[in-house]
Amino acid sequence: MVDRVSASIAIGGILPAIHVPTFIGLIIDEGLSLDWEGEPFLAEQLSSGSPLPLMAHEVALGRFEPLEDFCVAHSLSYVRWCAGCSSWGAQRAVFTGVGEIRLFPVDADDGVLIDRATVMKFGNIEAIIAYLDSADYGVPPLMIVGTPSEADGNAAKPSAICCLVSVGATVAPAELEDEDRSVPGLYAIVVDQADVDRHQGEDNAVIEAAKDIFHASIPIGNLDHFSIDVAIVSGATPMAGGAKWLTSASSPLPR
Repeated sequence: MVDRVSASIAIGGILPAIHVPTFIGLIIDEGLSLDWEGEPFLAEQLSSGSPLPLMAHEVALGRFEPLEDFCVAHSLSYVRWCAGCSSWGAQRAVFTGVGEIRLFPVDADDGVLIDRATVMKFGNIEAIIAYLDSADYGVPPLMIVGTPSEADGNAAKPSAICCLVSVGATVAPAELEDEDRSVPGLYAIVVDQADVDRHQGEDNAVIEAAKDIFHASIPIGNLDHFSIDVAIVSGATPMAGGAKWLTSASSPLPR
């Protein structure tokens, strides 16, 4: 008899619309819901712009193997939690879209545990904090990009576009105001159709919409002190590691 426990997963990253039917099929096959006691997931519940939370009780081995394999194959980030049983303890699995899946022991409330052997292995507080930070990975929004095949019966919600904004300081840090010193870096901007529509008729409505979201989310004291480059990201391109995610809601989402 296979052990079964409650488990949940949050998924994010860039998903080309052509893969949406397969993605939805895997979710439905797993019997997942958006809420612990909710109805089974429906295709029309899939949308862009925020991480996709899914959950179920009585999950075999506490894993969603076909769905997780799909995420790894398509560089979709996820964090999966499962309860413990007689065969294993509660754990959190973290996949950032690249590299290996990392497993972290957790308590019943999903708090990360660290034992004496692990503390001794790391040897210093900085390494321990880095370990805890990696366990607390913030899943980015799920971005559906592109257009599904006309022959496809499962239509995705209106596509969103992702832009990568690179911000550099053109002056020495000492010349920046205190609130501006954390600005330089990479930002992943979620742009939906409504954002683009507000800039119809301009040379590049997508990039102008991304700039609007950036400036609304990251106020800058003096624009002359910064260089800002915006590039539209292909649906087939994994998002750059370390990028901070921003949406039209003007809320930074940790990468």
